[in-house]
Amino acid sequence: MANARKKGNYAGRKVGLSIQAQTKALAALQLLERKENKLSVGEIQKRLGINKSTYYRYIRWAEAQKRVNKVPINQIGIIYELNC
Repeated sequence: MANARKKGNYAGRKVGLSIQAQTKALAALQLLERKENKLSVGEIQKRLGINKSTYYRYIRWAEAQKRVNKVPINQIGIIYELNC
């Protein structure tokens, strides 16, 4: 394992999203930003064919990419708004 690391090889899952996952994440953001007829997380999941944990992984990726901001609405609620 030490020799592999010296060569630049690391074990484990690669950091970030694949191109295909990035495409779905951007589709989720487009559904999230709709002004009229807002969709719930469940509705976005059904349309994209993903589960809840994948949806939130996409949101965390978008947040790291500075595409969305967390906006607290009360003590337990958070909404995400897109950076334009």
